[in-house]
Amino acid sequence: MFGTYRTLLALMVVALHLGGIPKVGAYAVFGFYCLSGYLMTLIMHSNYGYTLPGISKYAVNRALRIFPLYWVSILFSAVLIWQLGSNFISSYHPAIYMPGNASELSKNLMIFFPFMDVPRLTPPAWALTVELFFYILIGAGISKNKGITLIWFVFSVLYHIGALFFDLGWSHRYYTIAAASLPFSTGALIFHYRHSCCQCLNQLSGRGGIYLYLFFFQFWLIGG
Repeated sequence: MFGTYRTLLALMVVALHLGGIPKVGAYAVFGFYCLSGYLMTLIMHSNYGYTLPGISKYAVNRALRIFPLYWVSILFSAVLIWQLGSNFISSYHPAIYMPGNASELSKNLMIFFPFMDVPRLTPPAWALTVELFFYILIGAGISKNKGITLIWFVFSVLYHIGALFFDLGWSHRYYTIAAASLPFSTGALIFHYRHSCCQCLNQLSGRGGIYLYLFFFQFWLIGG
């Protein structure tokens, strides 16, 4: 079920970018965030623990899963720019062009795009910035227990209520790190309350009930 859920989210991203179907891409991104919040909290509790060696191992493993493949992707973009020219590549996506100074280069190497900074040799890397930020927070203990996670969730909800009340716009409810706090905290909260809130679904579909619950919750979250 986990693989099926991730595949469905990936297909939604494709449906947005290639099919022009509105909102499904945003649903997919928030779905991945929610799933990450659940899974990172799960592995911190079951695999690593909140000791210094455990947190260190968690950090190293997260870096090894993200950075090597990401560096391959930006190298591929650099080769395309060199071979096809900057104007041609920028016509495909305006964020793809060679860094012009040390600051831009370091941001691309370290996946640091908190404000949709450009250039981005891999354009969707802004979402990895968000993922890494919450990986760090989860490793530091923001979802260590039910109480802390619930406080995190409440503040995340309040941010979105404020964004709607003050009409901050779609970008503040989607692209920013603060906006992503809600799906991440939702996933972490589901981990802590998984037995109570998913009992019926688990009886019907085993462990897949957790991911089914995530699917329908995210549908409501983005649709609202």
